[in-house]
Amino acid sequence: MAILDEVGKNENINFDVPWNILDETAQKIALFGTGDIEYNVNWKYKRKHREGTHHFKGKWLGLVNHIDDEYYRKHDKQGGENVAALMKEVKCSHCNGTRLNTEALQYKISGKNIAKLSDLEATESIKYFENLNIILSVNEYKIASEIIRSCVDKLNAMVKIGLGYLSINRGTMTLSGGEGRRLRLISHLGGELIGITYVLDEPTVGLHSKDTQNLITLIKQLSEKNTVVTVEHDEDVIKSADYIIELGPGAGDEGGKIIAKGGINDFLENSKSLTSKYLQKNYRFNYPKNKLELKFGIEIKSAFANNLKNFDVSLPLNGITVFSGISGSGKSSLLFDVIARSASVNRPVNCENITALEQFDSIIKMDQSAIGKNPLSTLLTFLSLYEHIRDLYANTEIAITNKLKKSHFSYNTKGGRCETCKGQGQIKVSMDFLSDVWITCADCNGKRFKNDLLKVKWNNYSISEILELKVNKASEIFKSEEKLKKAFELLIDLGLGHLKLGQSATTFSGGEAQRLKLAKELLKKSKDTCLPACLPNRQARQECLYLLDEPTTGLHFYDIEKLLKVLFVLRDHGHSLYIIEHHPWLIKIADYLIELGPEGGEKGGYLLKSQRT
Repeated sequence: MAILDEVGKNENINFDVPWNILDETAQKIALFGTGDIEYNVNWKYKRKHREGTHHFKGKWLGLVNHIDDEYYRKHDKQGGENVAALMKEVKCSHCNGTRLNTEALQYKISGKNIAKLSDLEATESIKYFENLNIILSVNEYKIASEIIRSCVDKLNAMVKIGLGYLSINRGTMTLSGGEGRRLRLISHLGGELIGITYVLDEPTVGLHSKDTQNLITLIKQLSEKNTVVTVEHDEDVIKSADYIIELGPGAGDEGGKIIAKGGINDFLENSKSLTSKYLQKNYRFNYPKNKLELKFGIEIKSAFANNLKNFDVSLPLNGITVFSGISGSGKSSLLFDVIARSASVNRPVNCENITALEQFDSIIKMDQSAIGKNPLSTLLTFLSLYEHIRDLYANTEIAITNKLKKSHFSYNTKGGRCETCKGQGQIKVSMDFLSDVWITCADCNGKRFKNDLLKVKWNNYSISEILELKVNKASEIFKSEEKLKKAFELLIDLGLGHLKLGQSATTFSGGEAQRLKLAKELLKKSKDTCLPACLPNRQARQECLYLLDEPTTGLHFYDIEKLLKVLFVLRDHGHSLYIIEHHPWLIKIADYLIELGPEGGEKGGYLLKSQRT
């Protein structure tokens, strides 16, 4: 900044004024520099007890170049995320985002070069390929027929699996987890491999019930010559399976046993199966449904984010509102790109106008993004529960005798942690041309702490053993500690009883991360952290709007029932919940329903339904 001050003196520009007062020339200089011109700079510095003036010659490269250098310097060391907030992606000015040079773009078939063709949604691409028999000569079509057939088969598979709205050039980093898994499934359908075992992890995640049957058809097709093993909670997928295996009876230490197995008929008749009761035709799930008088107030005028078609919509200020529609219909665009972004900057974003958001004390976005990038961030630290546990250890007799303070029981700070692995329990080994490998720390044997700390026991557990406990077990171990006990019971009610207390935040799935965010909010607003009193009394209560993205992801029917009870606790305490969801149970219990569609991508983004359920 001392160099920039010197630039200002030479160019007669005052860089001390606000940015919007600077003229265009001054802004350009500030951002992009003055080239190779060198300036004589007097830098007055002050550091603790030292101060003085440093004289040097320097070039002004501009803030943009300085930020670029800072980002790439730190990025090489797996850092730079703080600088990334200042950056955005823009189209390349030379190729206009096509990625190809001018020569490659000159080649066209039926008036389209490869970039234009890649821009088309899958449904439009199919029409293009099917029309080539009219455009191409007989010989040309004969040469291209196998390529055309292969392309059309895969594009049709994309449409059947609910991804017809995607374009071929869509960046994989922009795909949801469910979209990515389904695309990988399609990539195998075109091959002729036989005898392969495919393992799928919840392929119906993010999939509307309309597309589930198409997915089942594709899985059946893949299983004709191969074996497909699927982890799944969807009722239709389970009933379509040739063989079903149920593990349980509970989660974590209470699970790991085969409870039931066999074909669908044998499975439904198995009295030991927890799942089978939910698959019976006469099953009706229980939920505390009571009619709520809805209060409206949020008015959105001309929503246009992404594929939204400039529609108006009214939304309630209370109750549970579910946003439904097939993948790509615009649900996330409306909830997060319009409502959440407008709330964050206190003005209309991606719409002409939006009213009444100020009536909520807070608007809390709970999507499925990761809750932390630091491997030292854990369930306990995220929920601010580790402080209480460290207090328990610091107050033990042996800790007091050995003058061990609360800080010694933290794996984030020096003192009691193992300095070899810096409290991680593992050491990263860089493999140059291969992926990094994590190995167990030889000094602490993965326990994170020095041996002296491990001798301190609370309730016969060392601090390291506590971190290895799963939430289900921890609720019993800490039953004498009311705050911790109630917090762990809340996590169990949210279907998170299987998580370890010291589990790294980087390992949580999107669904787990979202439910942990919900738990944090419930605990934050609670005086005594008990579940249904997890919110303050009516007089002291703040009324919030919670924005959730498919909270049932990864949950068994049994856990979904428990989740619904938590959502009703929030609703009955005057809070509003806007939820993107495909699960029929959540749609059924909603007080208000918004449906977008009718298709995904450009054929979506229309408001189809806005009504009381």
